[in-house]
Amino acid sequence: MIRDNGVMKIVLGAAVFVGGVPCAGPPPADYQRQLKALQPQLEKLNAMLLPHPDVHGTAIGLTPSSPGPDPVIQPVKLGLVAFVSVTFPGADAFPGAPPFRPVVTGGFAGLAENAEDHAAPRERASPIGVSTSHANVSNRSGSIGCRLTDGNRLWLLSNNHAIAALNHGKPGEYVLQPGRSNRGAPRDRVAVLHDFVRLDVRGDNYVDAAIACTAPECLATASPMRSYGRPKPAIQPPYPGLEVRKHGRKTGRTDGVVAYLMDSVKVRLWNDEFCFRKQIGIRSVENGPVFADQGDSGSLVVSGEPKTEAYSVGLYFAQDPDTGLYLANPMEFVIKQLGYSQMHVDGQMSEIGQKSQDLCDRALADGCKNLKRRAPDVKLVKLAEERNRRIDRDLERLRSRPGVLAATCEPCTKTFSVVVSADSVGVRERIKVMSDKYDVRRYLRNPDGQLVPLD
Repeated sequence: MIRDNGVMKIVLGAAVFVGGVPCAGPPPADYQRQLKALQPQLEKLNAMLLPHPDVHGTAIGLTPSSPGPDPVIQPVKLGLVAFVSVTFPGADAFPGAPPFRPVVTGGFAGLAENAEDHAAPRERASPIGVSTSHANVSNRSGSIGCRLTDGNRLWLLSNNHAIAALNHGKPGEYVLQPGRSNRGAPRDRVAVLHDFVRLDVRGDNYVDAAIACTAPECLATASPMRSYGRPKPAIQPPYPGLEVRKHGRKTGRTDGVVAYLMDSVKVRLWNDEFCFRKQIGIRSVENGPVFADQGDSGSLVVSGEPKTEAYSVGLYFAQDPDTGLYLANPMEFVIKQLGYSQMHVDGQMSEIGQKSQDLCDRALADGCKNLKRRAPDVKLVKLAEERNRRIDRDLERLRSRPGVLAATCEPCTKTFSVVVSADSVGVRERIKVMSDKYDVRRYLRNPDGQLVPLD
């Protein structure tokens, strides 16, 4: 089964209990009231800013005057944030926009790739948080997130772009540990690709997730020694100020803090840009090491006390290396979008090592040969593909119009953003045929290189 993204109507941070199990802690006082009050302003900000090519995303986050995550000392103050390029013209170019804080960024990208890397340890059963990749894709290794279960089957969880070849993987193909970038070979199979949530280059995406059938002889439930330990089945909803940690193949165990609830963010995975909604924005702890780096994609983000309270928060998948902001899919979204009944993080005790590859191979052959897969919604997939082809054709037509210097379809708004020349008098009339079908925004590049909106 290959799952397609649906509409997720979930408010991040809204739950303190998931599945009847208490989580690591409630959000700060007055949190929900502030979120509710900011939501209409955020929607207005999205409509005005997201079509601009120099805007990479919007979020709700801690204001600069906020003292930190401790709500007992002082209430947390939230505000609107826009992530912009250095050539962004500034708030004055958008009269009527709600107050927001611009944060300059170089853009966000997935990091399951590395041209060359060192050999990685190979253990059976493997710990979580170590190197993995699709067997047929070189130089695209990521990290094992965790082991999932529904009480009967076991799955390895990671990113679609790490173990499912960014929508190109086929159920039944092998997943390796270590991954190809860490000198993994076909003999290093640890799971069999089972399912993934399809990423849509022109639609809204909520998770970058894939699962592969595995067995106790192949994959354990705990991170390597001296890391955060074994994650619990309960899910911790994210909120600004929440302290988190992860273990990935490149940077190992690192600590961070949730800084933003990302409403819309544009993320480059391989050669395409995707729109992600309702993501978690994480920063490294002050004076600490970077939270993540190339090859950490797919790592599980947890909260709570190490070794005793590792509650699942999200699945790390991308970062902006210029500003040190890291993105994760909320774990609640991951479970819901994969869509398997009773699926949860496997919190059972298990041993790392102590097994052989032969035992793992036999377990995979026995446990993954008759997996039941729901057929993908072929109609929805075809409709999305036809929509994408139509948009590409119309973009080419628009680029050929006199006075049009550049044209793109912004992934988060489906808006055509058009850069026009200064002497293109009447260009609005020449692109009117496009305006009848799409929301078209015109921009003029000023002498400073900034794109100034004309509409």
